[in-house]
Amino acid sequence: MECVAAAVKENGGKVIGVVPSRLEEKGRVSTLLDEVIHTHNLSDRKDVLTEKSDVLVALPGGVGTLDEIFHVMAAASLGYHSKKVIFYNEHGFYTPLLEALRTIETKGFARKPFSSYYEIANSFED
Repeated sequence: MECVAAAVKENGGKVIGVVPSRLEEKGRVSTLLDEVIHTHNLSDRKDVLTEKSDVLVALPGGVGTLDEIFHVMAAASLGYHSKKVIFYNEHGFYTPLLEALRTIETKGFARKPFSSYYEIANSFED
């Protein structure tokens, strides 16, 4: 995320960090932030990210990114909001996950297609 924050700053953008207290205690807060929103835990962080965003872009990442993706999609599926996740599927990073979501649908474990909660971008141009 540091490289994204640096690119935003270089292009005149504002960088806002939503930081749970545990990360702050460990000193894992970017020095590039223009604004810091403090949260007590990861659950609160996800709520703030969702509330303050129009859309959520999922760059290739780990378990934390997956947690954020499913938080947004689950809340949308229950009608809490109508925001979408945009999967930045660079080099097919998210292809296995998207295939797993389609499998869940075909097995009958989705009320409506998961694709109604996300878009896919395979390049920056998308």
